[in-house]
Amino acid sequence: MPLKISHPANPIDRILPFLFFASGLSGLIYEVVWLRMLIRSFGVTMYATSTIVSVFMGGLALGAWFFGRFSIQKRFSLKTYGTIECLIGLSALISTWFMKRLPDITAFLLSSTEISQWGRQSFSELLVKVTLATAVLIIPTFLMGSTLPLLSRYTTRKEDTVGFNLAKLYGLNTLGAALGVLVAGFMAIAVLGETGTVIGAALVNFGIAVLILLNPSTTINPPTSPLSGKTSEVHSDERGTLLFFLILAAGSGFCALAYEILWTRLLILMMGSSVYSFSLMLFVYLVGIGLGSLIIAKSADKIKSPVILFAFLQMGLGILGVLSLRIFHFFGMKAVDYRYLFSPLQSAGDFSGMLGVAVLIILPLTVLLGLIFPLLGKILTSEHKKIGHSVGLLYAFNTIGGVGGSMIVGFMLIPALGTQASFILLAFVNFIIGVLALAKDGRLKKAASVLWILALCAGLLSASPFEKNIFLDIVTNRLIKTYGQVEVIYQAEDVEATLTGCRDPRNQGRYLLLNGIIVSGSGFAGHIMAHFPLILKPAAKEVLVICFGVGNTFRSAVEHVGKADVVELVKGVVQCFPIFNPDAAGYLNHIQNRFFINDGRYYVLRSKKSYDLIIVDTSPPIFSSGAVNLYSYEFLKLCRKKLNKDGIMCLWVPIPCFESDFWSIAANFSDLFPNLFVWAHKNMSGILLMGSDSPFDLDPAVWEKRIKDRDLEKTVPWFSAKNLLTGTIISDEEIRSKA
Repeated sequence: MPLKISHPANPIDRILPFLFFASGLSGLIYEVVWLRMLIRSFGVTMYATSTIVSVFMGGLALGAWFFGRFSIQKRFSLKTYGTIECLIGLSALISTWFMKRLPDITAFLLSSTEISQWGRQSFSELLVKVTLATAVLIIPTFLMGSTLPLLSRYTTRKEDTVGFNLAKLYGLNTLGAALGVLVAGFMAIAVLGETGTVIGAALVNFGIAVLILLNPSTTINPPTSPLSGKTSEVHSDERGTLLFFLILAAGSGFCALAYEILWTRLLILMMGSSVYSFSLMLFVYLVGIGLGSLIIAKSADKIKSPVILFAFLQMGLGILGVLSLRIFHFFGMKAVDYRYLFSPLQSAGDFSGMLGVAVLIILPLTVLLGLIFPLLGKILTSEHKKIGHSVGLLYAFNTIGGVGGSMIVGFMLIPALGTQASFILLAFVNFIIGVLALAKDGRLKKAASVLWILALCAGLLSASPFEKNIFLDIVTNRLIKTYGQVEVIYQAEDVEATLTGCRDPRNQGRYLLLNGIIVSGSGFAGHIMAHFPLILKPAAKEVLVICFGVGNTFRSAVEHVGKADVVELVKGVVQCFPIFNPDAAGYLNHIQNRFFINDGRYYVLRSKKSYDLIIVDTSPPIFSSGAVNLYSYEFLKLCRKKLNKDGIMCLWVPIPCFESDFWSIAANFSDLFPNLFVWAHKNMSGILLMGSDSPFDLDPAVWEKRIKDRDLEKTVPWFSAKNLLTGTIISDEEIRSKA
């Protein structure tokens, strides 16, 4: 259905909605790629990612506010929008050029400062990061934020089309953004690379600009507001009402982004921690919002009491939110296959199941979220001439509220209350927003309205799952179904992840789970990762362990060398070390052992120290957001630069993983290191890759002598040359021929 535009017919108007759909597609492609690129400079910690997202969304909010005012104060034609699309593509290309060089710029600017242990970050370091993120993102995001208020002003000429046009534009733009998530997350980056993907998105912007700027009809100027382009006089009571609903819009945005953070944490139990599952979740989230906006488009201008509908939608969000938790628990308790404890994504066919889970659990909630933005636009717009200004303010307040929601929930509510309690609290915030809207409308003076509110509140309370920890219930059920008797000995929610420790009473084996995924245990694999390369290079003195797990690799490195540096992304993982090792205090308090709570790639980028051995012991799956950068060619190249002469790079590739991924990683090794050594064992859930500038000593007799010299058979009874030879050794030649 074409947009209802009352000025003289313009051929471009018929395709304008589809152009805005394409604009949304390119915008999300940029966001996905830029976040990946910026994380290489800032790390994948929650703090770094939130800083990047805040700057990105802050630019959108600033652009929406500025151009909202522009749309009511200045005369403009559709060519203004075409010019902005061209500038978005151009500035995106320039920003991407700078972002490719940001890692070196970051390292140079911070070269005089040391990386702090235990995650303490200096003000100067934070200031540099925020300044760099702002510098590279502010211009393209500022321009992106301008498009909705400008097009809303251009397409709307009558009061009875305000809601329709805004809903149509917002809905199509959001659906375009959803498609952008799939294009970037699943296809374009893998095929074209990051730079190629950005070039493709920029071509979309340039295409939109060409269609508009070369169309002669776009010279028509829309009518402007009265008083020679100045804004109409606004009475104080009208200003008060405007501010009141803008604050409610900020609250609504707060809840919307906070729900996204919480669902990201919860849905890992059903979809895994891979970057692909996150992309699917975000796709469904955006599709729901886009569909909700399109659903309300036809009726938006016919609603007699939009404030009342807004109020009940907010209260409905609260009830539907806690009901979705119940649905999540139901499906979670049914999903008991062992693969959910490692990676639900093990084949291409698993994507359809993940998509179905996301649709069933979160789509209804996001459809309601999509109804709200255009409804608020209708409430805030008293005249069609002011729609650009109103939409700009609404977008700015809603976006800023969303930034606050993601940061407050991520940094404060989850660590303090837990994911489930935070979710229930948000549901009540939605409910309170609805009550406040009814109070402003004067409805609370009527007994019937009060009874409705009490009834809905009772429904919210009864639907809220206070009686059990849903997350822990699902995880415990899976562990019991897979391993039989299991005792949970530790549970905590960190800013970065939810940690669970468990013990098997039969053999006293202990396991650590992050977000429901088993990442480490009391087996011998961690010991092998340190001892094996160290018998190949017995003179090693400086060791770096990236990823801590339950501490086995770190312990073995210290036993062998006497000290080690550790980099771990989740602080809680190191803090629960004593749960798995009674003698942990001696290792933690040893003055020569250093602990860095940071992203592994960022540490290697910034560290001034070089090592004889670098061990990367990541948890499955390798394509999770916290691990994927540790398998890239760029990261391995950074590690090679930090190795001393004849040093060894040791990388653990956990199973399950796709065979193509393994050979891609092996190809990176073969390009960077002249000597390779690859080892696997049927009793270990992974493959050990090692690379060095010097040849590996593969004589079993030499291995046995070094093992005896180190007295390793006492500390690691399984560790012997005989047992090591029962594993599979993949030759250097075979790796290079297949890689």
